[in-house]
Amino acid sequence: MPVNSTHPLYQAAVDGWRRNRDAVKGQAAIKAGGELYLPKPNAEDESAANTARYERYLERALWYAAPERTKASLIGSVFRKGPEKQELVPQIEYLLEDADGTGTSLEQVCKEVVGEQLEAGRIGVLVDYPASEPGASAEDVERSGARAMFATYAAENILNWRVAKVGNRHRLVMVVLQEFAEDGDDEFAKEVVKQYRVLRLSEGRYTQTVYDESFDLVGSVIEPKKSDGTAWGEIPFVIIGSETNRADVDAAPLTHLCNHAIAYWQTSADHRENLFVHGQLTLGISSDLSVEDWQAANPNGVKVGAPTGVFLGPAGSFHTASAPESTSLSKALQDLREEMAELGAQIIRKSGQAETAEAARIEASAESSVLSNVVGNASEGIEQCLEWAALFMGGDPVKVLFELNTEFFDETLDPQTRTVMLNELDRGIISKRDYRRALRKADFIDADRTDEEIDEDVADQGPALGAIGA
Repeated sequence: MPVNSTHPLYQAAVDGWRRNRDAVKGQAAIKAGGELYLPKPNAEDESAANTARYERYLERALWYAAPERTKASLIGSVFRKGPEKQELVPQIEYLLEDADGTGTSLEQVCKEVVGEQLEAGRIGVLVDYPASEPGASAEDVERSGARAMFATYAAENILNWRVAKVGNRHRLVMVVLQEFAEDGDDEFAKEVVKQYRVLRLSEGRYTQTVYDESFDLVGSVIEPKKSDGTAWGEIPFVIIGSETNRADVDAAPLTHLCNHAIAYWQTSADHRENLFVHGQLTLGISSDLSVEDWQAANPNGVKVGAPTGVFLGPAGSFHTASAPESTSLSKALQDLREEMAELGAQIIRKSGQAETAEAARIEASAESSVLSNVVGNASEGIEQCLEWAALFMGGDPVKVLFELNTEFFDETLDPQTRTVMLNELDRGIISKRDYRRALRKADFIDADRTDEEIDEDVADQGPALGAIGA
């Protein structure tokens, strides 16, 4: 089998990935999909007239931008605050500003990860280190400024994989990644070519090989090493999914919403076609004029409107008729909008719906359960990548901690609640640390300010207002 052979799970999922991608991109991508998303009426009619009618039918369709807005809102909910935990060893702190070698920050990589989990259900992250020249010393490598970097791979570019039991754990032992590289000597026009990077774990040693579009080996086999020169006993590549971080293909959380949006697209096309057809008047004319006399009396044909006149002859008459609009399509569009809102187009609660704070919290908990799982998997996967980067760079992976924000909505503290908490603080039921933690969650105190820093500020500011003159 060729190197670009795909996994059976890949083959089953790739059409759904494209559907979700186009729905999230919006109207331009959906319209470009043509009959894939909007079947042609009378498809067996291949006449030019029917083709022209379909183009007008496609043009009138209206896209409801729920998928792209929902994805942006969900990502915004996760990154409304910084990570809950972020402890990096000094050797990999550069990743905060440049995680992929192109100036993309670690936060931006995390946003890409969460977005891909929502849209496609998975994304791969490879932690890689530039290959050194044969015979280069450790000092040479250090002087070259080589650093471990993250490389992300969309679901469509993780072509194949194999998992096997290594020791007492199931590990990836083979992954085939599709990449796109620039080729050609022209300074202004570069040709983009495909290549395939194969990651293997064989006899306890991790290697990489790269193949070109003709499936020929490019260069030699690469065997990355840790900072201490030892071989890797695992592939530093993680698949971060929406449900688990196993290699299996997970369902994308936005799939149902995308399907509903496409159904709305199709229904809107029918609805607007219905409005166009039934909004036109049908004119009926009767006259005792002969065809020749009619043409002579009305050389420019029949025009409808107040400024125009038509000669019908002494016994002529006309009447107009129009069909009533169908309301079933309007109702269907309304139902689809409401269903999309329930599927996540509006976070926490529907716009304008009055709710108590407790009801909002309960609903938010239910709505965000999928997002919580997505964020938990992303945190776990990114932390693993940071640990691998530490091993490449000579840092202690045990000291690495990373966890994204899971407070997706404001934890408001109303005055009554704060009064109760202050009374509990005075009575010794809760500690000052507990009270400050609640204030941080409600954004009354900056999340990155420690208790020690607050205590120092309080000591430096002098006596409290109520203590003046006491």
